[in-house]
Amino acid sequence: MTVRCPACGTLYRRPGRAARGEPTFRCARCGHVFDAVPDEPDAAPAEADTPQDEPAEPVDAPPKAEKAAAEKEPRRQITPARFAVRMLVIVSLLYTVVSAYLYTHVDATYRLLADVPVIGLRLVERRLSPAVVQLAGIRGEYLRVKGDELVFAIAGTAVNGSSTPVRGLRVEGWVTGAAEVRHAVTVGARPRQIADLSLREIGLLQALEPPMTWSLPPGEAVDFLIVFPEPAEDLKEFGARVTSVRAARNGS
Repeated sequence: MTVRCPACGTLYRRPGRAARGEPTFRCARCGHVFDAVPDEPDAAPAEADTPQDEPAEPVDAPPKAEKAAAEKEPRRQITPARFAVRMLVIVSLLYTVVSAYLYTHVDATYRLLADVPVIGLRLVERRLSPAVVQLAGIRGEYLRVKGDELVFAIAGTAVNGSSTPVRGLRVEGWVTGAAEVRHAVTVGARPRQIADLSLREIGLLQALEPPMTWSLPPGEAVDFLIVFPEPAEDLKEFGARVTSVRAARNGS
């Protein structure tokens, strides 16, 4: 038995499941929905362009594309939010493990950090109160240096009053004239004689850091010198103070 679409004239072989009753069909070529017309005999000639071997689809059947999509189970994808949550959990667990190790292996942790190139000693040092270092014998004077340049120098002695070796000792000096000027140096790296140095050389030397192995033992003292180039000739006040100091690990 065959059935023909009244809209486009396509001829279909009527499926056996629609042999009873009066089913409704959808044309696979033009999409037209129509009721079945009286069956035409199988011997009727069919046009060359009609897919007679293709059965018409009943209207209540879902399209093939929809059926394939419904049968195919959607794949679960990792969203950015899910990825962020997973990474947060991993980082939190890693942080917990590392923290527990550092807490239970203090000496090993210090040794490990101390071996880091360049900054290792700084990582294992702790800051101390500047009050543990006292300044003594503070004095100021005008000096002539290379090129007959006039400078003002503040000199003195820093005494380690703590029970542990210290390093990273910074001393700040200031002079007050028409305006206040401040300079800071790291103790242990100053030039001892400046009379034969130019202003540029003095500035470079005062910016240097002492060797990483340098430290000031408990009860010991070290001299410091802070130079102010081109000072005012009517200075009213000068002074110095300790701004920072660190404890040296294991006396290094």
